Amino acid sequence: MNTPELPPKATHDAVPNTTGDDLRLPENCSLLPAKVIEQMVSDHREYLRDYVMRFEDCKDVLEETSELKKELLLLLEQFENTEERRERFRAKLSDLDSLEKKYETSWAKLNTLMNSTYSNPALTRRMQKELQKLESQATALESDRGLDIDEFIKKHLELRQQYHTKKEILLVWKQS
Repeated sequence: MNTPELPPKATHDAVPNTTGDDLRLPENCSLLPAKVIEQMVSDHREYLRDYVMRFEDCKDVLEETSELKKELLLLLEQFENTEERRERFRAKLSDLDSLEKKYETSWAKLNTLMNSTYSNPALTRRMQKELQKLESQATALESDRGLDIDEFIKKHLELRQQYHTKKEILLVWKQS
């Protein structure tokens, strides 16, 4: 079995020499004769001093360890905050992604609607339908015999004028 590793030895300059009178004795030292105790203290003074100095130096290590532990706890807290922010960011990104898809769908619908309503072929078809409607109204007006001749001429001229105006617009449109 290996012996545990002790902290490094302190320098002897750091600890002043003490006499045997300054040392605190263990509890049951009265059971030993005074000469034996003095002999042990004088023989092992250096070993005792080294042993005590090793533990005094550990105070610095303990303080440094506690400071490092505080820093580690602070970093852990910051990391947890980072995780929370990352989760919020992911949620916002997924919301943004869904909004972007919704925007693209709406844009495609609008584009389809605009093309079906206002494109050149769509406007041409609409103009042709209007021309057919005006033509059918003029035919219906001609077959209606219950109208006064002045009223008939007025309405017929109005319909034919609209028809020819739209027909001319359609022809110019097709040429361009």
